[in-house]
Amino acid sequence: MANVKTIGRLNRLFLHEKIVTEARDKTPEAAELKEFRREMAEWLQRIGKSGDLDLIVAAERRFVTQGI
Repeated sequence: MANVKTIGRLNRLFLHEKIVTEARDKTPEAAELKEFRREMAEWLQRIGKSGDLDLIVAAERRFVTQGI
């Protein structure tokens, strides 16, 4: 019986998290972040395709130090 209550509570928490996340994703800030991440991904692809190991390592180091 305790397991049923635990799973029920977990299900409610997951549902609440989904609702909050969907609401957050509709904000202007979320749209700006999405665009920023798209641009960052494009730059990282360019860096990776460059074959320049120093540049690739520098980009990796930047991610690690930035905490992304």
